[in-house]
Amino acid sequence: MKKYVVLSSNYGNNDIANGARTRLSAWELIFSNWVDFYDLNDSSIKLDLRNKKLLIDYPGIKIWKIISLYIKYRKFKPKLFMQDSQSRYYYTQGIFNIKNKYFLPTVISLINLLRSFARESLARLIFSNIGFCSTIDSTFFINNGYPVELFLSNAILESNNISKINVIGIVANFDYQPNQVSLNTIFKNKLLIDKLFSYKIKIRLLGKSSTKFIHENINLNSKSLQIFDIQKSGPFDDIRDQIEGIDIFLSPSLYGAGVKNKINEVAKYNKITLAWEGCRYEYPYDPYKTIYFQSIEDLITILDIIHSDMISLNEMTSFKIQFIKFMESL
Repeated sequence: MKKYVVLSSNYGNNDIANGARTRLSAWELIFSNWVDFYDLNDSSIKLDLRNKKLLIDYPGIKIWKIISLYIKYRKFKPKLFMQDSQSRYYYTQGIFNIKNKYFLPTVISLINLLRSFARESLARLIFSNIGFCSTIDSTFFINNGYPVELFLSNAILESNNISKINVIGIVANFDYQPNQVSLNTIFKNKLLIDKLFSYKIKIRLLGKSSTKFIHENINLNSKSLQIFDIQKSGPFDDIRDQIEGIDIFLSPSLYGAGVKNKINEVAKYNKITLAWEGCRYEYPYDPYKTIYFQSIEDLITILDIIHSDMISLNEMTSFKIQFIKFMESL
């Protein structure tokens, strides 16, 4: 049974812009197995929303429409996808007008900014969550908006012939102090260790001093030790020899700067990397082979999604993960 229902203001509209048509076509292609799509403007449709979660897709929604849709569907606790933040649009427009000393356009921008801010604030107040296609838009004025990266939806990963994660690989220099601190933070999280243990996931450390790190930092009598694939961990000469048998990679950095070279290296071999959110804009990593997490708790959520029946690793993209997290958020 399909779990989600999307009501779209643009669905079935032959006059919409190409961008919206491309987005809806991609959504329908990717989510056809577990999302039902309906035209929001079709008054004849009869929805069965029992045990399903509802998303209303309505870019440019007006205040009166926000209120009417909420009243109609409030018992289903719907989420609203707004696509772009009009508040941010008019704010940046206003800054441009001020810098160029355009008095009347500045006043108009300010009026539109206030109207947009009121609309987006009302939407966040009454809907269970609202989504935007941009991370910046989602946090510009409304700190708990949600980034749903819809424009990553046009690519589907080539099949890895993997249905679940058995082995997570971490490639790093384990003598490097920032890597040690981050990994200690990760592997001292009891909830994460319990989750890895319950899913029977093994961790394989590859790189300089990897086995030394395990013995010096992991309690040899703890459950933590059991999740490490010690026999196959260790230094290596060529990463190509290590790729086979690893389902997904984890970047050890939880903070820092520069470029995470290992994300790029494993992407060449069609492997996905789970990486800290702060890495997102430091370098143009492959968006279809990099999935970002904001915290250890977020990483656990991603593991739960991957190991659910809803999504398999061979069809996973960052966008799918974001969409599911958005729909499952409170």
